[in-house]
Amino acid sequence: MKRVIFGLVVLAIGVMMLLRAMGIETFDWLFNLEWRTYIAPAAVILVGLMIVFGGCRHRCKCGKGHCDNMHEKNSADAMDDKGVMNVDVLLSGQKYNLNGENFSGARISAMLGGVSLDLRGANFSTESEIKVNALMGGAEIFVPKDIKVEVSSSCICGGVKNVKPATETTDKVLRVRAECLFGGVDIKY
Repeated sequence: MKRVIFGLVVLAIGVMMLLRAMGIETFDWLFNLEWRTYIAPAAVILVGLMIVFGGCRHRCKCGKGHCDNMHEKNSADAMDDKGVMNVDVLLSGQKYNLNGENFSGARISAMLGGVSLDLRGANFSTESEIKVNALMGGAEIFVPKDIKVEVSSSCICGGVKNVKPATETTDKVLRVRAECLFGGVDIKY
């Protein structure tokens, strides 16, 4: 975000210099402004935007030095002994990748945040259920191709999107039950 803001400022200065050199605009109005009246509020707005859209302030485990605001978590920490995950997210993002773990269900609560749950490497039981409560947040669920997905939802100003093609030849069923208020759930494969 800092790069974008800095780039926009440099671009604006360059355009102003070009317009002034061409005699199209002299920008006298800009130099006649009472600066103290405008600089402090503009600086506060800029700092607020940087806080809201600034992203991570730590080095991510991926080693790139930045991330997509999704903090990768250990799935074993969120899973109980029956193979059910409990994920609560508030004002942040969490990413879980299951590789070889037994999965029988999940309860996801996302409030002003998001959850990415990759189940493509999980061992599914015959019937699994994911309950999602999204309040101005959402969940992204990656499902293996050989799992049948059944969706039921109750959403206000939000929704559930299932782009996974129907699979009829399997006995493994994943039921996704979603309640969304200004949020949503994406089911992908």
